[in-house]
Amino acid sequence: MSMQDGFISINGVSQYIDFRFTLNYTILIPTVPFVYIIPTIVIMWKVYRGYHNQSSNLTKLTLDGHLYALLMFYFVANISFFFTDFLRFNIPVSGLVTSLCAGISPNRYFTLLIAIGDYMNYCILILPFLVSVVRIIILSFAYNQKKVPYENKQNRNQLFFRFEHVL
Repeated sequence: MSMQDGFISINGVSQYIDFRFTLNYTILIPTVPFVYIIPTIVIMWKVYRGYHNQSSNLTKLTLDGHLYALLMFYFVANISFFFTDFLRFNIPVSGLVTSLCAGISPNRYFTLLIAIGDYMNYCILILPFLVSVVRIIILSFAYNQKKVPYENKQNRNQLFFRFEHVL
């Protein structure tokens, strides 16, 4: 191991440069999440295509645009976090890139990968809260508010009053 800028590095160490990857069952374990990631991508692609192929009047009736945008952003954040996590932990542990990492000089690309992964993780944490807020707003302030009869407006205000106490 070589010492660079106070950190222990595998850069330039011949034992790591000459490392030969061998395939065994423990290397295949990091590929197991692809069993559910690939169908998830297919389903979300169908949701995306189905939403954008509808006419604008039908789209507004079936799903709120803001809720759909949060759903799609949540999906993108989850997939991005999955791939950054996969590149950060699973690929290096498998030994696939050991000789490559030993052959190149240290750089900041790994730091960028970590920053993107952490940002997506925080997005994943905040988005369920935002979806709940959007749903409360949809329940409280309907699009067809002027078409609602007077007696239903009173019920709507009671519903909103209950949500104020929860918040």
